[in-house]
Amino acid sequence: MGREVLSGVFKFYDTVGLPISVVLGVFQSQGKQPCWTSFFTDAFKSGWKRETIFSRLEEGIVDIYGKEYWKIVEEKLSVVVA
Repeated sequence: MGREVLSGVFKFYDTVGLPISVVLGVFQSQGKQPCWTSFFTDAFKSGWKRETIFSRLEEGIVDIYGKEYWKIVEEKLSVVVA
């Protein structure tokens, strides 16, 4: 997507407590994008289950980036975190 990719987004999301779509919307408006692998890893280390992470990410990504982009992220994460 040609955007700056940032790690540490889960910690920001988890600390601030805003809905994931709001957090992703802020990042998108600033021309930035979370590192999805980092988000998954940080969420998992915080005790989230795989299904919860995927569910929350799907909700936010579909709202902000669209369903097709979610499918790309889901496929890549499924390989990386299998």
